[in-house]
Amino acid sequence: MDDLTETINHFQLFDYMLDYIDESISKSMRIEMNKVLKRNTSDEANPRYKVDGFKTVPNIIGLINVIRTTSP
Repeated sequence: MDDLTETINHFQLFDYMLDYIDESISKSMRIEMNKVLKRNTSDEANPRYKVDGFKTVPNIIGLINVIRTTSP
């Protein structure tokens, strides 16, 4: 269901971007874009996924022989 919600949110995000087309992208604007994209998804309520900020949990590959990726 989240994929469908994010697809719908993409249209709202596109409208948001058109409203600010002539402005430089700021830190607060990137956070707002993420909030628009993730609105009403399970990520919005997940404390591990910081919708209102930048990620803090690093990505990993695998569960047994874990490969760590670039830090957030």
